[in-house]
Amino acid sequence: MRWVLLAGLAGLVLGCNRSDLLDETQCAEDGRYVVVQNNAFCVYPDETTFPCPDALPFAVQFAGSGFCSIEEKPAEALLGAALNVALDVDAGAPDAGEMPDSGVTPDGSVDAAEGL
Repeated sequence: MRWVLLAGLAGLVLGCNRSDLLDETQCAEDGRYVVVQNNAFCVYPDETTFPCPDALPFAVQFAGSGFCSIEEKPAEALLGAALNVALDVDAGAPDAGEMPDSGVTPDGSVDAAEGL
């Protein structure tokens, strides 16, 4: 019986994610609420001074932008990804429905005109 209770408690703890800490209305007006890999951030592109909500108390500077985080030193990869989301950067990937100029049609066949 004790193992069942411990397993249930562990599942409850592991099921919580940090993105549940706040909603986007708690970031200041010029901040962007971003969730990356279940980590919530308030992102302030190109800002050096910014307010952080109580739920995300740590002010972090990275790549000339400000972040509010639950962690004092979040991984730089998370900060970079959060900044890309806040700036709506897609790392050069084609948008949905946009076809790269490769001569392949949307149905997967090769466009004969491209081969000429």
